[in-house]
Amino acid sequence: MAVMYPDKLPQYILDDPQLSGERKVYDALARHLPDEYTVLYRAHFCLRRGGGGFREKEIDFLVIHR
Repeated sequence: MAVMYPDKLPQYILDDPQLSGERKVYDALARHLPDEYTVLYRAHFCLRRGGGGFREKEIDFLVIHR
């Protein structure tokens, strides 16, 4: 099983019907990827803007493997 961050989904995500697709993907990744994989759910990152400064973004799933 993959290493998942967070290791379990918060209750507000479990209760939100609009996030049912994300829950299915989270469960599938956790069940089917081997231990060598790490999955970050709702990972935040910053993009540099062309005119300077940064813009914060979020990615639903980031799958990491050597």
